[in-house]
Amino acid sequence: SRANLNCSIEESFERFKPIMERAHAVGLPVRGYLSAIIKCPYDGDIDPTVVAGWAQKLLDIGCYEVSLGDTIGAGTPDKLNALFNTLLDYCAPEKLAGHFHQYEPCAGSSNL
Repeated sequence: SRANLNCSIEESFERFKPIMERAHAVGLPVRGYLSAIIKCPYDGDIDPTVVAGWAQKLLDIGCYEVSLGDTIGAGTPDKLNALFNTLLDYCAPEKLAGHFHQYEPCAGSSNL
């Protein structure tokens, strides 16, 4: 969050409040997005309970759905299974969407 938005995740939620209030006032549905749900290039591995907590917070502030993004392609079947098992304790499956990548490094690139 800090690298992309120049603020913490908590601060970004404060920024969302007026946007969510306005969207709800005009009847505009909002989909929330979480990126780097498995591994972050800055923070390393992400605990599934952290992802689940932020997903629930997005739903609590009024998002109709949360899109989960494995934006660097770090998800393996075992890691995603652990994440989904945790998420389903927090969120209904119909409230979740996914955006996944298959990580294939280019020749000569370093692994994240």
